[in-house]
Amino acid sequence: MDALDAWNTFLSTGSVLDYLAYTSIHDKETADKSSDGEEPSEDGYESEHGRSDNQGTKYW
Repeated sequence: MDALDAWNTFLSTGSVLDYLAYTSIHDKETADKSSDGEEPSEDGYESEHGRSDNQGTKYW
């Protein structure tokens, strides 16, 4: 099963387990496509997860 099949399964069932299966396949496929063998930095996921303006939480 590839990431697209896993995503379509999740869309049809709405199951948390199906979503977790999708994310594990997607993360593995993304890591396999990495040309330098290193995991992408957090900045590499900004457009995918919509967090480009995340300022984080600061405790004073």
